[in-house]
Amino acid sequence: MILARLQIGAHEEALELAERIAWIMPASAGALLSSTECSAMWAAVAEAYVTQGHAREGATFAYRAVHAAAAAESEAALFRAHSLICVCSALFGDYDAAIKSAGAARSIAHRFGSTPDLSGFPLILGEILIYSADLNVGALGDLASTLRTFSSNPRYSVTAAAVDAMVALANGDTGAAVTIATRIVASATDERALPMVRGFATGILADALLTRGEPDRVLILLEHVPSTPGHSLCFDMQRASAHLMREDYAAVLRVTSGCVALGAEHSLRTLAPILLRRALAHRALGDCGIADIEVEDALRMMGESGSATPLLTLSTPPAADAPHEVRCK
Repeated sequence: MILARLQIGAHEEALELAERIAWIMPASAGALLSSTECSAMWAAVAEAYVTQGHAREGATFAYRAVHAAAAAESEAALFRAHSLICVCSALFGDYDAAIKSAGAARSIAHRFGSTPDLSGFPLILGEILIYSADLNVGALGDLASTLRTFSSNPRYSVTAAAVDAMVALANGDTGAAVTIATRIVASATDERALPMVRGFATGILADALLTRGEPDRVLILLEHVPSTPGHSLCFDMQRASAHLMREDYAAVLRVTSGCVALGAEHSLRTLAPILLRRALAHRALGDCGIADIEVEDALRMMGESGSATPLLTLSTPPAADAPHEVRCK
């Protein structure tokens, strides 16, 4: 029933059902269901969560699906569970776990000579996030080609277009990135296309506009657009970049205050960019000690994750002779 809701685009209803099952079933699941059935149930719950951007919760249930699949000795169930761990972990910014699970899933698929189908979609999503993190345009292009083999399915075709927009952005073709991403964000495409993919396209559009130096247009685009739970898609990051370009440093700190308030609940994938943008704002306002701490934390996170995207739309600081700049040691 969860998967049926997801397939017809009833994403919120799927999540509501998954939440009920998630907290009702754990105590009795083992007595009522086989290990294979338990794995399928937890995988469906995980997919409902991650579809709406709940990466941390999705990973929790995906790991339950892995344990049940291992107990059932079901390769098919293990493939699905590892695929879900991959996308949940990548969305949260735990790229090591995502890469490990992607490898496990690909190994199973290779042994059985399987071809991508709807069951492999979470794995493809996870790999898109992995390759986007280090701007690997070749691998992203290959994934887009794979997605197009299922072009009749809007979930796949819209995702392929989003990958094309990401490749254009990484290659510096901001015009193509804006055109493709706008088509995704503004069109009345079949609602079976995932909200997470639409959000990804919205972020790409904002990044492309920032790269072109259009902060006002970004702020209009993102007006009233909420970040996903846990900020795995954090639009406050792009708002902060826009305010940096406008040299409105107080606004940078204001729009990212909610990110700081989330603490450890904030996605690691988008936390480093937030810290870098806050550091630039603090530096411009003369709060050099705070700026140094935020830069160090951000660079450590980037070093551990290997992600280059935090630097993609980072605004250039004011010139050294700018009258409002406070010089920091």
